[in-house]
Amino acid sequence: MLGDASGAVIADYGLMYWFIPSGHAQYWRRLHKGIHALGAHGAEVTCVGVPPTDWMEGPRLHWRIPAGPDGRLTTDPHLLRLAMARAVAAEEAVGRW
Repeated sequence: MLGDASGAVIADYGLMYWFIPSGHAQYWRRLHKGIHALGAHGAEVTCVGVPPTDWMEGPRLHWRIPAGPDGRLTTDPHLLRLAMARAVAAEEAVGRW
């Protein structure tokens, strides 16, 4: 849903991780039990494995979307939140969640 607006994405067995600037998700309302803003709530410490740049295929840890030529990793948090809300609504409409 984000298309070219997405920054880099790490995938690991069906889990996907987007990077957003620190502090932007701490007030997000919970969208769904399967979506978590890691590190957004208090003193929570979170570690995410980062694959080598040439790991481009899964299902294990790999880059689903690599950093762009400019090295950009982050995604605009407002666009990501909107895309996640739309994805949840679409999945709920067809009864998958």
